[in-house]
Amino acid sequence: MTGAIRKTVAWLSAVAALLLATAGAAGELNIEHQVARLRDLRGDEYLGARDDLLGQEGVHERLKALRDDIADSHVTLLREVLLYRLEEPEKARLLSKWWGGPSGLSAPRGATRGVSGWDEAYSLAIALHFGREAFPLVSENLLHVWVRPGLRARAKRASAMEALISLRDKRTPRVLLMIAGNSNEPATLRAHAIRRIADCLDGLPGEEIPADVPLRAFVGWAEPEELGQYKKDRTFPALKVAGEERSRIADALVALLDDDERLMRGTAAYALQHVSDRQTVRHLASCLRNDESAWVRGWCAASLRALGTEQAFTALDEARESEKDAEVIQVIEGKRLPLKPGRPLREDTIFDTDM
Repeated sequence: MTGAIRKTVAWLSAVAALLLATAGAAGELNIEHQVARLRDLRGDEYLGARDDLLGQEGVHERLKALRDDIADSHVTLLREVLLYRLEEPEKARLLSKWWGGPSGLSAPRGATRGVSGWDEAYSLAIALHFGREAFPLVSENLLHVWVRPGLRARAKRASAMEALISLRDKRTPRVLLMIAGNSNEPATLRAHAIRRIADCLDGLPGEEIPADVPLRAFVGWAEPEELGQYKKDRTFPALKVAGEERSRIADALVALLDDDERLMRGTAAYALQHVSDRQTVRHLASCLRNDESAWVRGWCAASLRALGTEQAFTALDEARESEKDAEVIQVIEGKRLPLKPGRPLREDTIFDTDM
């Protein structure tokens, strides 16, 4: 083989390798783009696009080949959802069957107390039968599947949040933030997410649930065989949010102090009592001086007192001089707490009159 021929062969080999590498990179980008597209879809539109993607040839290998450091945590979660559905199809089928399709509003067959009874034990049933591996699909139901108007749909999504809390997964606060920070979501659902974020910031203790916990005692429900085969003793470690993750959540809650909805601002102020840093105190102090809602200002004051730093008490002293609302002054002085988020707000008082 002459030198010219050898050079030509080497050049062709290099071109072929480049084309293969480019094709592989394009395939990875394409699958990442397709997964990212699911992020903005809801309900039947989401389910259709998800199932189309799952039906593609070679999709499992392409999903596995996706890099693990995708910056968008929502896309990372959806990748995990898709892989779980491909690798654990029977468990995924049961989760879909017993805990919602596109509507997610019918009680499971065999439930003797209807939907409300089933919702009461949702998190316990998820924990016992599927454990922490259920996290991606419960998140999928919360964010994408059970999204429709009406109180029943919101109640089921709130139940999904409780299930996520019961699993003690470190990604739970991020998923809850996807609800809390989305202005298109119902205000009451967003507020519920913020309250559960506050619980995560406060720290959730570990929990052990024995397999012989009788679900019938909770919901009068005869457990089907196809679920019973997965039930076993479960241990869930304590959940503690720390470091950069805690700071990221604090930043998101601070941003909600400027939300258009009074319920969001007050609930964010309530949650920030669990974040002790100078930036949090500064933003709570500003909100205490400037928010138009007495209830929101009340929770800013209550959280500043709970934080208990010198900077926090200085902010309270300064606010006391300018505050005109007598009820907010009572909170500033530590005499009472405002109505806790989750209770119906009133226009004539910031306090819980039932207490």
